Amino acid sequence: MTDNKAATGLVVTGNDVTAYGLAVEHYQKDEVIWSGQGGTDFFFQNEPPCDPPSQADWMASPTQDGYPAFLVTPYVKSFQGYGMGSYVVFTQTTATLHDAEAFQSPDSHQLPVSQ
Repeated sequence: MTDNKAATGLVVTGNDVTAYGLAVEHYQKDEVIWSGQGGTDFFFQNEPPCDPPSQADWMASPTQDGYPAFLVTPYVKSFQGYGMGSYVVFTQTTATLHDAEAFQSPDSHQLPVSQ
């Protein structure tokens, strides 16, 4: 990871945020971290970093290969995404790399339901 050293390109913490034509590329960890409630994204373009030197250097956790391009944090109850894509282009490394999840979000079926 020698060319693009920033960890994250965008962090959304506000509620009811709408993004149109969001392009976030070549950051070293979670490219987008979305923690605001009620968000919507229309179109997302992403490429992960081009140059991780090894899989061990590019791990979200000891058991998760790579990092999500778009992480919706665990306490978000409402988010909608349309036309979202992440495309792997590992052109500046000779390592064999894997990315377990391009998009990661909470399982809405496990969230508490208010009555």
